[in-house]
Amino acid sequence: MIKNKRSLEEAKKVFYEKYQMDYASIGEYKEKAIHFILKNYFEVDSNKMEVKIDGKVCDILNEYGIIEIQTRNFERLRKKIEIFLKSNELTIVYPIINNKRITWLNSKNDSDYNRMSPLHMNLFSSFKELYKIKEFLKNEHLHFCFVIMDVLEFKNLDGFGLDKKKKASSFNKIPLEIIESVYFENYKDFIKIFNDDEGEFTSKTLAKKKKIKLKDMQIALNVLNYLEIVTRIGCEGRNYLYKVNK
Repeated sequence: MIKNKRSLEEAKKVFYEKYQMDYASIGEYKEKAIHFILKNYFEVDSNKMEVKIDGKVCDILNEYGIIEIQTRNFERLRKKIEIFLKSNELTIVYPIINNKRITWLNSKNDSDYNRMSPLHMNLFSSFKELYKIKEFLKNEHLHFCFVIMDVLEFKNLDGFGLDKKKKASSFNKIPLEIIESVYFENYKDFIKIFNDDEGEFTSKTLAKKKKIKLKDMQIALNVLNYLEIVTRIGCEGRNYLYKVNK
């Protein structure tokens, strides 16, 4: 099981010292801050970062094996996973945003600073990315670390509508607090995301209970059924009926 080697504040300090930045200038930085900060959260030795393995560069190679931090676009991981798993243990770190505050850059309205977003994620939300690497998930050498965090997102007023906020671009996100790091040794540990009293459910009823979008829950159950964490036991109307495999 991988463990952090710095506190979040220490990792953020490395980020700010390297780029001589503060919150006011975060919009000028085009790289992804969460990725950089988590890399320095899980490793302190820069010589163990950005290591080339068979033509592909991994984020970290240390005593835990390879650690690859991916904030989205898991389809880009496919070739790396194929290569890395040939000779190493691989842990994919995926940050999950619990609460998000938004600061709108170039706004003169004080109420546009640190506004709370209504959107939240949880472990079920991760499957829309895991679906993209579904064929690798049963590999016993593939591990997962879900870092649940609160973040501050910086966005520019360059979107549509009167307030220019619709589909506006995001400059960056800074972690504010790490709530929890959830480590799964392998795909079988995904059963832990269910309660003991789950019973029978459809994607619609479970989406409501877990408070995520129906489409995201349908993807989650597709993957969990493939992994044999859940089983389709019939239909309820036009929806599949599921139960958790104990």
